[in-house]
Amino acid sequence: MAVISAVVNSNLTRQKVKAALANAQPAIVEQFKEFFNYMATQLGNPDSLLVAFSEADCDTAGGTAIRSTASESGVVRAIYLKKLASGTDNWFKLYDDNTDDTTNGDALIAVPLHIASQEVAVLFPKDGIPYTNGLVVTQHTTLIGTTDGSDGGDGFVIITAT
Repeated sequence: MAVISAVVNSNLTRQKVKAALANAQPAIVEQFKEFFNYMATQLGNPDSLLVAFSEADCDTAGGTAIRSTASESGVVRAIYLKKLASGTDNWFKLYDDNTDDTTNGDALIAVPLHIASQEVAVLFPKDGIPYTNGLVVTQHTTLIGTTDGSDGGDGFVIITAT
């Protein structure tokens, strides 16, 4: 099984996150600051990768592979989401898959986005969420279900090799 090959020094990832969060709520910025401090002091500052995605990626029927190597393994350490200016209920979902969101057992996490312009940070600094088959982003209208949603959000995922 291949381990992600495009990771970079976490200081570069930190700079990319800072730029991506330039207009984010101060509480979100502070959460990521503490996240990187923890990664540096407790985990030895592991190499990481910021993988950005758009609402359009999530809106694609079946989702969009943001890491599409079938045998790639890695660990999801953080997710940032910013919902569009729509109050339509939506669920962002991340799947351990390299093509689509059709297998319920591949779902790793679901994050509710129910408020217009809502910002969410989901952090897993200690153990992360391991994946083995790539990553797919999508959005659905309900937590349990696969009806494609719309009016979700843009964001990014931070991954490490281990």
